[in-house]
Amino acid sequence: MAGRKPAESEFNDLKVDRRADAGNTGAMIRTLMALGVATIALAPVSAAANDASAVLGAGGIQYVPNASITMVEEDLEISREQVNVSYTFRNIADEDITSLIAFPLPVVDLSSMDPIGFQGEDGTNFVDFTVVVDGEALTPDVELKAEIGGVDVTAQVAGHDIPINAFAGELYEVLKALSDDAKADLRDAGLLAWNEAHGELQPLWSVRVTYHWLQTFPGGGETKIAHSYRPVAGASFFGQFSLSENYFRNNYCVEGGFARAAQVKIDEAQGELLVAYEVHYILKTANTWHGPIGRFHLTVDKGDEANLVSLCINDIEKTGPSRFEVTLHEYVPTSDLQILFLEHVPQ
Repeated sequence: MAGRKPAESEFNDLKVDRRADAGNTGAMIRTLMALGVATIALAPVSAAANDASAVLGAGGIQYVPNASITMVEEDLEISREQVNVSYTFRNIADEDITSLIAFPLPVVDLSSMDPIGFQGEDGTNFVDFTVVVDGEALTPDVELKAEIGGVDVTAQVAGHDIPINAFAGELYEVLKALSDDAKADLRDAGLLAWNEAHGELQPLWSVRVTYHWLQTFPGGGETKIAHSYRPVAGASFFGQFSLSENYFRNNYCVEGGFARAAQVKIDEAQGELLVAYEVHYILKTANTWHGPIGRFHLTVDKGDEANLVSLCINDIEKTGPSRFEVTLHEYVPTSDLQILFLEHVPQ
């Protein structure tokens, strides 16, 4: 699309932001019924992110730059139901280098999360995260934290034998079973509040989950790492009112051709609301590696052809009925990726 004025038809289900550099998106993440998950990284983040190098200090995972490992390629595929990403790393040093690799999931704010949100079989690995290194599967370690305003409250939560993660299905049952004294203590500490809408206690902490493992990069050689997981897409109703919201315009470039296509779908829904699903992927953590990403390839699949998708990135092209792709070279991410999927869900 670069270097020419695209036909209007090319924008009927995708919005491309030409006001900023490739990959430039906002940093806001809105939690509704659940929070959008997506990426791999090694730097403090609020969503899943790019693989990067880190150290495990007394306070937990800390992200640090690595001057000897380059990210040769990143191939990222994102849909509302699946994220697949593969990397090729090269160690430019002569000697082997062993580094801690970390993959942070999105920080989930339970204070604004509906208790009827996603329930996974595994309360920690609730996105079915897998990692394969040079063709061999491995099981990463997990760091699970509860935070309020950036303050670690893991010990206070765990001290009452409360699951930190809402995706552990028993969390709300455990809260109901707490003694009156325990409930009072937790409310006084700012960890619990009463949810009038659901008639039950609401946890007020945020959950930070980070998968990590030690990885050896052979001197002068390449290492291939692949991840896959199910994004837990944030969901909200989308109607006429949404087209004028700054949140959607600023974070997903909901305007122009996409806005017109969304208006058509709103009219066709005949009073029923559409559902907007938000999936986020952290790109900036790739900057912990040496130099830019040599080749970055992004594929976005909107699923059903009738769905709409919007994101802020330049030069992305439609390559199939539901697929959009872009390849960038010597890419230095300056912001993270946020994708909006718009669907009509009949009532």
